[in-house]
Amino acid sequence: MEPAIGLTFHKPKPDAGHTLLVLRQERGWVQTEFFKAMTLTRELQLATEGKA
Repeated sequence: MEPAIGLTFHKPKPDAGHTLLVLRQERGWVQTEFFKAMTLTRELQLATEGKA
């Protein structure tokens, strides 16, 4: 997390291409985290069913 004060004003204004690239990277990160969460959930389900 970046500090909200100070750094924001010194950044150059990003062009549209850069903004799209950042959005694409963030979406990829979200998909990766979601997949990891789903995998972990499935592993927990299998472990629970195995013990029952």
